[in-house]
Amino acid sequence: MKNNPIFYIFLFLWLTVSYNSQFADMSMPIIGFGINVLLGASLMAITFPSVLKFRLNIYQKWILIICLYWVASASWSVNPEASDFLFSVVISYMFCFFTSSQLSTKNDIGIVLKTELIALFLCGFYVLLFVNTGDLSEERLGGDTDGLWNANDIGLKMSVGYAISVYFLLRERANRPLQYGLILFFIVVSLLSGSRKVIIILTVFTALLMIIRSKGQKKILYVAFAILFLGASFFAIMNIPVLYGILGRRIDLMIAGLHGEDGGHSMILRAQMISEGVMFWLQKPIFGNGFNSFYTLFYNITGLETYSHNNFIELLVNTGVVGLLLYYSLTFYILKGLWKPAFHNKDTLAQVLFLYSIISFVLDYAVVSYPSIPTIFRLMYTARYCQLLKEGETLSPRTR
Repeated sequence: MKNNPIFYIFLFLWLTVSYNSQFADMSMPIIGFGINVLLGASLMAITFPSVLKFRLNIYQKWILIICLYWVASASWSVNPEASDFLFSVVISYMFCFFTSSQLSTKNDIGIVLKTELIALFLCGFYVLLFVNTGDLSEERLGGDTDGLWNANDIGLKMSVGYAISVYFLLRERANRPLQYGLILFFIVVSLLSGSRKVIIILTVFTALLMIIRSKGQKKILYVAFAILFLGASFFAIMNIPVLYGILGRRIDLMIAGLHGEDGGHSMILRAQMISEGVMFWLQKPIFGNGFNSFYTLFYNITGLETYSHNNFIELLVNTGVVGLLLYYSLTFYILKGLWKPAFHNKDTLAQVLFLYSIISFVLDYAVVSYPSIPTIFRLMYTARYCQLLKEGETLSPRTR
């Protein structure tokens, strides 16, 4: 299907606004959230004719099931404001529901990836220009200096940009200087965010990609090179003063926390969230305490207004085992479907999407990802690509 250029224009505008916390924040309803909804509604209007055909893809079926379950769980939620938060989450899912109807070929997915890449670059560029950085040896980019921006969120978005840039570097021979420049840009902004999760994504993703792309006897060499790369990255972060000030000291605290020592306020609080979260879940293990309940339950005990910083705990507390399995059913479908194309067929995009999906799944232990638009959007084109591979579309040289 050949999409209307207007579709990509509105998709680009919606992603650009959605990925920029300054614009998408709901505290600025007219300038930010209102524009975001307007752009999303425009996308829905453009794609509506395709949706009317009622040929739902896997991603769309998953969205309908998960959103209907969340709506039902809001009716028994202990959080009186669950419906308000539910609306802000579901509306993003519905925007992607409509957008996915346009992805009927691998070329469509390639254009969407380029569109997202540009939006991510603009987001990172905006952060460097306008987000108060303060003293980066003492404060993370955005995290401790600007209440509107979240340092981990900045870093995770930049890691998506890094993965997409690596894919285009491997697939295309043209514009190599531009591709290397984008990779360097996303690495720098990711490191400045000081996110421990992001450095894990960057290093582990790169190392594993080296290994699965190697062939024959070279595989042992690439395994050794990957181990050397991980060791060199760790050494640089822990010994170069600038990198240690931004990220290394946080890794030291994490290691201390894992050894039962004082890992800092963040590690202590996260451990408490997990402990309390398990107790909340055991109260109603099957269907949970209702949508967005962790927020209220944890506040009642501690007086802190926060989410669990753990996607598994958040889903278990809010929607129980049923909700957890429903949500991750799409991830399991993706990993199963991309395994053969990534490891046996050596499909480059399958390799990149498989690795990023499995690393993100593991790191959900340290982040609440289900309401995140980058997560929702990534699941969309990953699931569509997986389904296209299952349907047997012939791979062309430019998509391998």
